[in-house]
Amino acid sequence: MRNFGTVLVYGFGVEGKSTTNFLDTKNVQYDIHDDANNIYRNEKDLSEYDTIFCSPGINRSDFTPEVQKKCTSQTELFLSLVPVSERHKLIGVTGTKGKTTTTTLLRDALRTAGKKADYAGNIGVPVFDALKALSELDYLILELSSFQLQHLKWSPEI
Repeated sequence: MRNFGTVLVYGFGVEGKSTTNFLDTKNVQYDIHDDANNIYRNEKDLSEYDTIFCSPGINRSDFTPEVQKKCTSQTELFLSLVPVSERHKLIGVTGTKGKTTTTTLLRDALRTAGKKADYAGNIGVPVFDALKALSELDYLILELSSFQLQHLKWSPEI
């Protein structure tokens, strides 16, 4: 596990809570900032953090270029943690409309074909919650919003 330095979890909805649960298992200290729920457990200016985990609905272009460079996401960390031997199992679904329908349809079609398949991502199941189950699956379909894709270093193979 890499050293994140000072960490801020920006957005404390379903994915933000999952991120803090994951960071807790790795003994990583963090602060929390959530405009929607008026949660401000951060004493620093955003530029003072080394790593900022942004929830999917956070538009990084609202930040200064300095802060944008420090932003990452649960999706980005998840993809970096998936072993190379498991990456062929990942299917990414993105687009303007129909992501949830397509993701659900793919999962159901794969299950009907006798495959062990599930979904995660912007569909309401945080990707960290699917990390442990990945080794038991044939496929994991990831619903990905445009904000989740902006700064990824690599993407699912399919």
